[in-house]
Amino acid sequence: MIAAAVPPGVAHIHGCLGFTFAEAHRVLEVMGMTASLTVDFLFKTTGKTNLHAEEIGQVPLPGPLLVPDPRAGTYAHLTPEWTWDTPLRTPFERRQALVELDALAALSLDMTLDELLLIYRVQFPVLQQYERETFYDQRGKIVFTVNRGLSGVGVTRAQWGEIQHAQAGDTLPEWAVDQQGAFVAPFDACDREADMAQAYEEFRGRTGPRTTTEQ
Repeated sequence: MIAAAVPPGVAHIHGCLGFTFAEAHRVLEVMGMTASLTVDFLFKTTGKTNLHAEEIGQVPLPGPLLVPDPRAGTYAHLTPEWTWDTPLRTPFERRQALVELDALAALSLDMTLDELLLIYRVQFPVLQQYERETFYDQRGKIVFTVNRGLSGVGVTRAQWGEIQHAQAGDTLPEWAVDQQGAFVAPFDACDREADMAQAYEEFRGRTGPRTTTEQ
């Protein structure tokens, strides 16, 4: 399940399913829910190859509604107007946003943390592999990954073997760079289960008990 928000007037083929919304805030709610593992799991359980309006209509919508790693970014600068600083610019920031959406979606559906983690463990083995073997530098950039959807991102496996144990301040080979410059050691992978648990507990403390809003 891959969702995208597009401006009015955009056309697409039948391979995509498009919706319009009477209320702007519903766009954000549906986008957030469809980006989560919980709704992806919901669609998997239907056993259907394609999605149609009937399946999308089953997406539950939440009612009104932190991480200490500096690479995760902050939303404090966001305003109603779109600016250059609005998008999440690094892979680390985008991953963290997905983790937080997973936690918020689970809370919206009154799921327990154990249920959320069980879905991840049982239904998403490929994602688990990608998580274990994707490494970030101190800027939040991907240094090495086995993610087949990110072909060409980061260094090769052979190059990774040369730099994976680099420490802060080490001088890296000239090829250890991306479009924004040299990678910054040390490098580390993320623990999605631990991060989802942290986000879940943080948002549960902020929101209190949740009640799902039916469509």
